[in-house]
Amino acid sequence: MKKILQIFIAVVFIFGAVQQTMAYTCSDDIVKNQAIELYRVSLKELCNKFYGMKMLESMGQGRMNLEESQEMEKMCKNLMSKNSKLTITKVMTTNIDKSTNKHNCIGLLEINSNKQGKVIYTFQHTNDGKDVLVQIEE
Repeated sequence: MKKILQIFIAVVFIFGAVQQTMAYTCSDDIVKNQAIELYRVSLKELCNKFYGMKMLESMGQGRMNLEESQEMEKMCKNLMSKNSKLTITKVMTTNIDKSTNKHNCIGLLEINSNKQGKVIYTFQHTNDGKDVLVQIEE
């Protein structure tokens, strides 16, 4: 019984050490979810600017390209809806800087399953290896 307990403790210790230093990839949910939230904020800011431009246009100040305006309107409506769901699919790692362990990633952003375009983001592990920090490229 004592031997089984020692083996169990060793397994738990090893499993915990492996989890603490887990190496994430560009396609891991923890990385993609952070990138998605950063893109959500960035896109909402873009939509606010777009609606400001539309308001100026309605007052006779400035002119927007009709086709681009319609595409932007559709994207903003999808993004601002209560049930909007952003996902990143078709993820690839384009580079890993060995000296900093910084990963460069590219993927396809979708809002409510509508393809919006490519997204580029980077991430690095924190010093303790328990988390990652994500940055988006605009």
